[in-house]
Amino acid sequence: MKKIINISIWSTLTIALFVLVVFISGKQNNIKCKKITIYIDSQNAKFVAKEDIKSMIYQMQENIIKKYLSDINIKQIEKKINQNPYIDKADAYSNINGTVKIDVTQRKPIMRIINNRGESFYLDNYGHKMPLNNKYTARVIIASGNIKKQSYPHLTDKKYPPQANKKDSTLIRQSEIYKLYSLAKYIHSSEFWQAQISQIYINKSDEIEFIPYIGNHIVIFGDIDNMKEKFENLFAFYKQEFNNIARNKYKSINLKYKNQIICSKF
Repeated sequence: MKKIINISIWSTLTIALFVLVVFISGKQNNIKCKKITIYIDSQNAKFVAKEDIKSMIYQMQENIIKKYLSDINIKQIEKKINQNPYIDKADAYSNINGTVKIDVTQRKPIMRIINNRGESFYLDNYGHKMPLNNKYTARVIIASGNIKKQSYPHLTDKKYPPQANKKDSTLIRQSEIYKLYSLAKYIHSSEFWQAQISQIYINKSDEIEFIPYIGNHIVIFGDIDNMKEKFENLFAFYKQEFNNIARNKYKSINLKYKNQIICSKF
């Protein structure tokens, strides 16, 4: 008996919900768009502005103000905005007050790449490729030097590294761009290292070097093998030798070799 009552209650609620949806949908057919509200998450970047979003909308459907909500293709608007190379996600929807709302989350660059041909682009926090923007320059770590264009044949505007077969995935993990992305993620996760490292450089031997903010030395990092251990060793060294580093006594700090720090002085 109790089971029958529960089924009856759920059936009633389902029917009521269906009726409500139909009612709201029918009511929206008679509602005109009164305004557009746009929210842009601008905490980490300022690649797009509200005017840019409105321009994208008007390119598709001219002025949607005073149009019936039923005549506005909300999904098409959302799809168009999501195609913008600086937007991570956009949600578009309307309400019974006649408002079309658009919520935008911008992509978050963590590194700028400048290859040996002078070509430049960003990598975002997912490892996606991002074009530069003529309105806004992100303050992120820069990687330059002997970064060859052919070293990232799989890198596109989609997620990187792509889900490829085992052989391709191995090649991607060995590429310079993947190593730089892994390094950028580690640095970006630490306020300390963000404040210490101003630039990453790939030398002629394809080794990673850091150019720090403090001191005139370079840090020879080598490869990303044992990356965490190398950063921990460097942190301990900085903590112990900070005064000497600040006085520019060191020319280079070499972390290439496991469990060793080899320094040269001026």
